[in-house]
Amino acid sequence: MGRSLLTENTKLTLWSHYIGSEHKIKKASKSLKNIVDFGGDDYDGLQQFPSNFFRNLNGLSSSPQSIKTLYFRCWRSLSSCILQNHARFHQAYELGAQACQACHNPTQKFKVNRFWDLKALRLSSKSITTAPINCGKHVLNPIASFITEFLQGPVTFGPCPYLFSSFCYSNLIISIQTVPTVLRLLQPGTLVLPAEFYCLVIVLRFLPPTRINAMFRVKRISISISLIRTDSPRSDGWLLFSYTERSRTLYSRARFKVLIFTTLVAVRAQLPGTWELLVPNAGIASMHTAVTRFNTVVLLDRTNIGPSRKMLPKGHCRIDPTDVILKKDCYAHSVVFDPQTNHIRPLMILTDTWCSSGQFLPDGTLLQTGGDLDGFKKIRKFEPCEPTGFCDWVELRDVELVNGRWYATNQILPDGTVIIVGGRGTNTVEYVPPRKNGAIELKFLADVEDKQMDNLYPYVHLLPNGHLFIFANNKAVMYDHEVNKVIRDYPALSGGPRNYPSAGSSVMLALEGDFSTAVIVICGGAQYGAFIERSTDTPAHGSCGRIVATDPKPGWEMEDMPFGRIMGDMVMLPTGDSLIINGAQAGTQGFEMASNPCLYPLLYRPDQPAGLRFMTLNPGKVPRMYHSTANLLPDGRVLIAGSNPHYFYKFAVELPTELRLEAFWPEYLSPDRANIRPVIEGIPETVRYGEAFDVFVSVSLPVVGIVEVNFASAPFATHSFSQGQRLVKLNVAPSVPEDGRYRIKCTAPPSGAVAPPGYYMVFAVNQGVPSVARWVRVLPKIV
Repeated sequence: MGRSLLTENTKLTLWSHYIGSEHKIKKASKSLKNIVDFGGDDYDGLQQFPSNFFRNLNGLSSSPQSIKTLYFRCWRSLSSCILQNHARFHQAYELGAQACQACHNPTQKFKVNRFWDLKALRLSSKSITTAPINCGKHVLNPIASFITEFLQGPVTFGPCPYLFSSFCYSNLIISIQTVPTVLRLLQPGTLVLPAEFYCLVIVLRFLPPTRINAMFRVKRISISISLIRTDSPRSDGWLLFSYTERSRTLYSRARFKVLIFTTLVAVRAQLPGTWELLVPNAGIASMHTAVTRFNTVVLLDRTNIGPSRKMLPKGHCRIDPTDVILKKDCYAHSVVFDPQTNHIRPLMILTDTWCSSGQFLPDGTLLQTGGDLDGFKKIRKFEPCEPTGFCDWVELRDVELVNGRWYATNQILPDGTVIIVGGRGTNTVEYVPPRKNGAIELKFLADVEDKQMDNLYPYVHLLPNGHLFIFANNKAVMYDHEVNKVIRDYPALSGGPRNYPSAGSSVMLALEGDFSTAVIVICGGAQYGAFIERSTDTPAHGSCGRIVATDPKPGWEMEDMPFGRIMGDMVMLPTGDSLIINGAQAGTQGFEMASNPCLYPLLYRPDQPAGLRFMTLNPGKVPRMYHSTANLLPDGRVLIAGSNPHYFYKFAVELPTELRLEAFWPEYLSPDRANIRPVIEGIPETVRYGEAFDVFVSVSLPVVGIVEVNFASAPFATHSFSQGQRLVKLNVAPSVPEDGRYRIKCTAPPSGAVAPPGYYMVFAVNQGVPSVARWVRVLPKIV
């Protein structure tokens, strides 16, 4: 099978040629439009099949049970693929799940008529509807025949890895039995051939840019298929092929028909999500990014790399005789960005913030620590202000870090202090404000360090029990920061190293219910050795591990992303899903050490069963490689910034320094959901732990179900990990109509272990659609 990327429109070609003097080829008299209606602006699939186009699937095997098993295995795979690509297809999964249950439970009646009504199947942007059809006792999945061969195997195509098993395919061959002479599909048309045979080709969506050529033989039938997909946002396709047959054995003198369609399709639908270019030139490539409570965004790069593309205000220059490039530096290496106006104002940093760390303090001040060279032990603060203000960075002169911190991680604690974990050559922890015992050794970090480090920028999550989950390389511990002691070792995560320079990314899933359960997810990473060998083409791995960190006997649940990814960012969305975005598919972290940009974001849906959690989203066009970031904005968009795979700024290269700022719009912001998007009309500016309060929202359409109220922190994003990121779903009562709006009774987070003190973006979420957030400060109880 040949597989390559092309730049043509979506095209499906079934070539046909029949060898034999007794039979002739007739071109189809009916166009594709006569067979299937592809109409509608909200097209997401087929509208309606003609009633006379399908037949009962009878007589295909002497073993009805094997066909039943085959059917359900194939259907389960199909429903998995559908779910991974479109949340609107949830009904397909429900039907498939019931089908699998029926298959594996012999006491339950086999009801195929509930699951496979192709005659009335409607895949629309709204729902799936089905109507009963009697398919007899012998049922064969009609879509598996011609796609199993080239969708199975070690290569993963888009969101549908291993869509059908070899078991499926081999049984299909057995089921078809015998056919007269050799059939080769070389041109479109209607073939008048022995027996009766029906084919349907449907072009849908969801494969990334791919060309798939398949040629295989079923007994004496040879079929060649070429499916070509491009990255055009209006031509996203995958192939469904269905057929029916009347008799088990096809004889040469019987009559059968082959209906084959060939078409060029430019589908109106596209993968979920949209992209927006906000600023063509932000002046700097943001290595570190954080969103402030004034809805502004701090972008931060580093010094000692020469000029940026943004000047400081006139008369403002940094004088540093030790600077590697510019002794007098009049260029900005940090800016503040207003997403509402796209205005950018330069900020001034005095020391090198290369590969530093950060965290917001309870009062909303951004704490920024460490870096390289003269910034190694520095502590900086940025106290944000209104977009029209003139706040700037302040470097503390009276206090420094105990240990220098380069590639460290910060995490705010329940009492509002900040722990700083690790760093290059620094296997200790320390606190801001400092504790009496200064820096404390964390032997775990030294134990997991290998020849290429792989213990830098450790993943640190504050668990709802007050302890820390610390992950480095491929191992994790639970750390009691009050007594500075490791109190639990977790099982190792398979798949190789996960932290810098081999970093994937990590999130703690939303805390909810009684807030006693914390689930950690870690995805992607580089193969071990890629950094040492400076290999830019070693494929990144796509495995993910998921663990209930608070479970008495925790273990990793493994699953695979549709494709490998290194340097991806995982962003917790207001809905509780996680966006995986940015990065590359090969290489490792470091300057000019990765290739093959990963342009396709993924949506990780934690509430779905394993194997169904990933949905491939609309690809971007701007590579976001090393030193890129992703941050949730208060309006629900995700800000994408940075990417500089080079030590200095370089622009005339294949993967240039990236100064553009973009926004990714998740599907929940699509115009067709505007009527169910809530607006927060009233909410307190501050809440205290455990107290009850009301939130008032308005919605254009009547509210259906529970309106969630979710607290999202503002993390410090750098090097594929958002330090301090968390989402807390409050316990709420059903919304009550009141004076043209809805009242939602809420209970604030119970403690600082669940939600450390500080400012949170508070979203009302109605039917999966979040409002624009309001900032609320969470405070301790009054004692």
